[in-house]
Formats: sequence, structure tokens, C-alpha cells
Amino acid sequence: IEEIRNKGFNIYTNLKELNISNNQIEYINKNAFLRCYKMEKLNICHNKIRLINKKIFNSFNNLKQLNLSENKIVNIENGLFNKLIFLEFLFLNKNQITLVQNGTFENLSNLKRLGLSGNKITMIEKDSFK
Repeated sequence: IEEIRNKGFNIYTNLKELNISNNQIEYINKNAFLRCYKMEKLNICHNKIRLINKKIFNSFNNLKQLNLSENKIVNIENGLFNKLIFLEFLFLNKNQITLVQNGTFENLSNLKRLGLSGNKITMIEKDSFK
């Protein structure tokens, strides 16, 4: 698998867990998970993703665990995780992240574990976790 197309998983409205790790995914369309309202765990680690559109997670009202480790993510768009209010575990280990911007982890009051090891972080702005 190299890409997840528009509305790729939309027919799976009852899907709670999805593991698409260890593929060659470089691109995920912002509407790929549009109707996955019940998703609780999403594992996209060990792929080749560089950029994630900030609208991609808008439908995930119940997401508790998100693994984006071991991709090629350089930048986390501000607001990417803002709607994931029930998120407890977020793994971004072993990417190429250099900067954690203000507001990056805003609204993640339920977060219990955040993995950022193995990146190239040179700066964490003071309001990144506000």
C-alpha cells in the first residue's frame, strides 16, 4: 500500500481498530477516514509519511491511541491533534521532527503517554502543550 485514497475507509463506520503499519504509505487523503467515528486505535507506524493534513483526524471522536512512529514526518501542522480530545496515547517516535510548535498538543487533556524519542527536535516552543 502506497496511498490511502479519498474515502478509502468510509464504508467501515463501525471500525474501532485499524493497523496499516509496515507498508509503503506516503500519502493519506484528508477524507480517507471521514466516517470512522468509532475508531479507537489507529496504527500507521513504519511507513513513509512526510506530511499529514490537519483535517485527517476530524472524524475521530473516540480515538484513544494513535501511532505515527517510524515515518518521515518533519512538521506537525498546528491543530493536527486538536479534535482528538479523548486521545490517551500518541506515538511520534523516530520521525524527522525538528520543531514542536505552540499549540501542537492543545486540547489533549486526556493524554497519558507521548512518544517523541528518536526525532531531531531542536526546539519545543513554550506553549506547545497549552
